[in-house]
Amino acid sequence: MDIQEIRVGHHGLLIRARGHEGLLLPQVASEQKWDRATLLQETCHKAGLPGRAWQDADADLFRFTALVFGESKPVTALIPLDLFRHPQAWPSPPQPGSPAPTAAPF
Repeated sequence: MDIQEIRVGHHGLLIRARGHEGLLLPQVASEQKWDRATLLQETCHKAGLPGRAWQDADADLFRFTALVFGESKPVTALIPLDLFRHPQAWPSPPQPGSPAPTAAPF
């Protein structure tokens, strides 16, 4: 593959060499503000290889594109942190023999 055809931010890379494999998605290079050379090196590092392993004759290097449907924001706590700090604030469990909860009809 001609590495000049790699478009940073558009292509992801996969390398296979020496029994190792590493993959970086297209958006990683853009997010990290890498150039082409850094993307190649970091893909090798991801595979546990030296940064110039992509130049080895036995290395297989693939470029690909990906459809990113969306990235979610980090999940915020669904349970207020005060409940973790003060366990006595948790609701008490149902008493034995109490009626089972029912779902509201829609």
